Amino acid sequence: MVPKPPRTPAPDTLHNIVTRGFMAVLGLGALVVVADPGSVKSYENEVEYAKANGKLLMGRAPHRCNDRVEDFVQAIAGEEGSIFRDAWPTVKLLGRCMLSSKGQEPADPYQVLGAWNPCWIDPELRARQREKAAWGSSSSSA
Repeated sequence: MVPKPPRTPAPDTLHNIVTRGFMAVLGLGALVVVADPGSVKSYENEVEYAKANGKLLMGRAPHRCNDRVEDFVQAIAGEEGSIFRDAWPTVKLLGRCMLSSKGQEPADPYQVLGAWNPCWIDPELRARQREKAAWGSSSSSA
């Protein structure tokens, strides 16, 4: 009996096509940088980029209930909070905040969040903002 020659594996054509495609894109990018170095600009930070390009920074303003979300996260995952004691009150406050209209967010104190956290908003300041928003809306409807 004559032994059969060992089978050679079939070439992985899809892998080769994808790899060559990636290499072509990278090569074209490198060619553009070498051919016209002025087309690639670097900036110190995203603020400088926005100023240079005349664009507003997107996603920079936090949501109006961001502090309540942070209070909830600290209640369930933080060292100071207890998931059994603090989770439900923070969920209720978060729900009230999400269901309120802009400027009418609840001014109740936080359960876990303290002044050490950058998301902390002074409840007295929030109450003043709420009164100001209520006063402004009542005068505009008159």
